[in-house]
Amino acid sequence: MNQILLKFYRSLPTIIIIIGKYFYFKYVKKNYQCCKHFPITPNGKLYFGRPLFSSDGKRGYFTQYYNEIWVPSKAIVLYEYLKYKTEILYGEKVPPGISNLYIAKDCVLPLSIINNNANNESQNNIKAEISINKEKYTLSNLAQNRYHYLPFKKGSQISVKVNHEHILGKTIPLFQEKKHSKRLVLVLFVDSLATEAFKLVPFSELMPFTHNFFKKGIVFNNCYANENWTLPSVPSFFSGKYTTNHKLYARNANQQIGENYSILSEFFQDDDYQTSFLSGVTGCSPCCGYVKGFDRVLYKYNLDCKEIVSSFLEHLRAFQNRDHFCWLSFLEANHSLYDIPDISCQTINSLEAHDYYDIGAKSPFEKYDKIETERYFTELKRLDFYLKLVYDYIDGNYQNDEFLIMLCSDHGSQFISKNNHSLSDSRVKVPLMVRGENIPNISSDEIIENVDAFPILLKYCNINFDDKQIDGRLPKCLGGKEERKYAYSEDIFIGQTYKAVISDNSHRFEFETKYKVSKGSKINTKGYNLSLINKKSNEDETRKNTIKVNEYLQIVFKHIETFKA
Repeated sequence: MNQILLKFYRSLPTIIIIIGKYFYFKYVKKNYQCCKHFPITPNGKLYFGRPLFSSDGKRGYFTQYYNEIWVPSKAIVLYEYLKYKTEILYGEKVPPGISNLYIAKDCVLPLSIINNNANNESQNNIKAEISINKEKYTLSNLAQNRYHYLPFKKGSQISVKVNHEHILGKTIPLFQEKKHSKRLVLVLFVDSLATEAFKLVPFSELMPFTHNFFKKGIVFNNCYANENWTLPSVPSFFSGKYTTNHKLYARNANQQIGENYSILSEFFQDDDYQTSFLSGVTGCSPCCGYVKGFDRVLYKYNLDCKEIVSSFLEHLRAFQNRDHFCWLSFLEANHSLYDIPDISCQTINSLEAHDYYDIGAKSPFEKYDKIETERYFTELKRLDFYLKLVYDYIDGNYQNDEFLIMLCSDHGSQFISKNNHSLSDSRVKVPLMVRGENIPNISSDEIIENVDAFPILLKYCNINFDDKQIDGRLPKCLGGKEERKYAYSEDIFIGQTYKAVISDNSHRFEFETKYKVSKGSKINTKGYNLSLINKKSNEDETRKNTIKVNEYLQIVFKHIETFKA
């Protein structure tokens, strides 16, 4: 039946197809997901010129295009806008007229002219007239709906006259005022990177450049993700909290991180770091709150690693006299960003790996797939190739005591293992690596969790925080008081049963409710299954070790107390 409908659809004249698409997406399909479909708003509009997280509609985080030569003024289908890179800055929407400012520091002032009729008109009358201490400049034919970074000297009294509605961004100082021991704090976030992958292919072979860089720091072998998919997992890094405390887990609920607590980027911004976020990962999109605390955000659906790396290096070059906190998100290990892999992957993949049969399952519901595993490995090798550019830049421009670099992941990959449990080790055991001053050069088997990344980064940058407000703790090998006895991973997914796994050095405790998580995010614990598996023998010791079973069961109940039905 579907094939018949497809043939009929393809036989229609092009104009009818275009008109049909327009009315379908305008009046029928309006279930846009905030996190997945940015820059499309949930009600089917666009975020361009609309402030994110604004209390007055004038001030907030404004989205504009970045490094796009041509963008259609009107698209038949809104999904077309997912193809374009966006740049997001905090600023104020200003009506046509004159703005007077005093420049207290050497800085750049972001200016963007809003054009609601076209995304870029080439006209000399689209201009800004700048007066600096009564000296006048005219900047003509300015590209619209993009940011222009205008440089100004300390002590200048300026006026900016624009005859169009425009955005004036918050000024960005060009020179560092507060001196830090760490000039560069960089998080390399690799979506879906599983520690179990290194059992199949040695780390030194799979990602040799990353291995060579981080072998001079600490590599944790027993780090566990607190969730098994991106949306609820990444907030653990930014908040230091479990899902039950950071409250970001439902894709269609348009939730945001940091509603009642400060997040990682805000700590660094408050400490006078120049902060930036470059990503193409839908689970941590701008409308989910991943603009808060960032001076500059670059985002595009499925942004490629080579674009992220080049944009990152351009950013450091632009603000070379500032200290930086940067977060780079890489999506290559999660899925192919294009219809087929890049040529550098295609030529080393086997013939069998050119079969792209779609099994229909999406993360985190995938099952073992030999072909997908092969493509996963080649994508990681390609990512490693581009990461070498980052490592070389760091080694060439910073001393070892001037940087703190972390590599981490939100979850692993189900298809590399035949264990189909949604919280299997292939899904929740993830790498966490750190290199910098006073970081020991060791391979550690200490049990840690992703929430621990938060205190590691802040502690080693001498930034104060209240450790009583977070679930993360500093690992003992990095100066913490004691080691964790176990790690807690969970799967809160509306419409699915609630699952939790507690992993210690000898056992794996599995818990699963019989009832599904409700739309109101309530977990019914009246019926459940549990098991205690010996890691060495794989023997079920649920009846044999009732003391540990009861202890871990109470830990689960306490953990989900606020979610209980």
